[in-house]
Amino acid sequence: LPISLLINEYGDLDTLLARAGEIKQNKRRETLIEFADQIRLSRELVKLTCDVPLPAPIDELEIQEFDAPKLAEFLAKMEFGTLARRVAGGERPEAKPTSMPPRPINAIVTGDDEVQTVDTGAYVCVKDEATLDAWIARAYAAGVVAFDTETDALSSSSANLCGISLAVAPGEAVYIPVGHEEEASHDGGLAFEVAADLGQLTHDLVIAKLKPLLEDPTVLKVAQNAKYDIAVLSRHGIDVAPIDDTMLISYVLETGLHGHGMDELSKLWLGHEPISFKTVAGTGKAQKSFKHIPLEPATCYAAEDADVTLRLWKKLKPRLAREGMLTVYETLERGLPPVLAAMENHGVRIDPEALRLLSNDFG
Repeated sequence: LPISLLINEYGDLDTLLARAGEIKQNKRRETLIEFADQIRLSRELVKLTCDVPLPAPIDELEIQEFDAPKLAEFLAKMEFGTLARRVAGGERPEAKPTSMPPRPINAIVTGDDEVQTVDTGAYVCVKDEATLDAWIARAYAAGVVAFDTETDALSSSSANLCGISLAVAPGEAVYIPVGHEEEASHDGGLAFEVAADLGQLTHDLVIAKLKPLLEDPTVLKVAQNAKYDIAVLSRHGIDVAPIDDTMLISYVLETGLHGHGMDELSKLWLGHEPISFKTVAGTGKAQKSFKHIPLEPATCYAAEDADVTLRLWKKLKPRLAREGMLTVYETLERGLPPVLAAMENHGVRIDPEALRLLSNDFG
């Protein structure tokens, strides 16, 4: 019997609770006696309060015309782009700048607000074993190294390795080419207009030298979209760990506010626009594979990726703890890249018969 019918029978809730002992049904009687306080509280929670003082005279609470510029500015700031344009009459409103001042393009702001110009010409192309050993030693000494791989295809499960870049400090980065080659032209000659310097260490030597560093548990490896680089290097016998992923850190901090690609993050947080791939490789039918890019522009492009990644990590990682998101990153996101990389490289088992039956069910 619903409690509403009992209230109708006894007249009101207070009377019902006062005479609950008269109810013959044991469970009903015991429930009303045991939970009488919660029942009275529930009544208070749903009761409308009619004597709350108003913040303004009631005549002033009628619907009025909104302040279109002010509302459009607010909507733009809150990332409601479609509504903001509708309120602004179709034009894209500009949100007023926040407390963060605009940063000049190609200038990076460090933690102490010191502005540094990114000098891609200062990066080093590693072509001999002694230089490689020296940079590996610097990575060990730093305890943190950003890395990036350059390949000749987009699929991590089939791409060939062109080279690896490392950054041990802001502005201090190298590119280690291992798979560059001169492209044949249509007439059978070589595509470079001038003889290209393709002096590079052998693939096997570089892998053997970098494997201990990239697997060392005492050195943190930082990457942007680490899943791809982990998948590529795992096919060459390197299980990179431990890792931090700047793309995932950004995603945890500001999930839907903006994209989390390196170029966008660099412009947003560092005030720097990185060299685009099309700048070094071209576009359309004329676009070259990265393995056919001369070492000088390849070094500027690849080493910059590692440099920017390290700077982003220094900028974004401390925010995780300050903003209470460290546990989310550590327990949910950080462990995913190796798992997904392994799935992409090795595949997952499927049951064709189960899929067929499922398809029939859906059909």
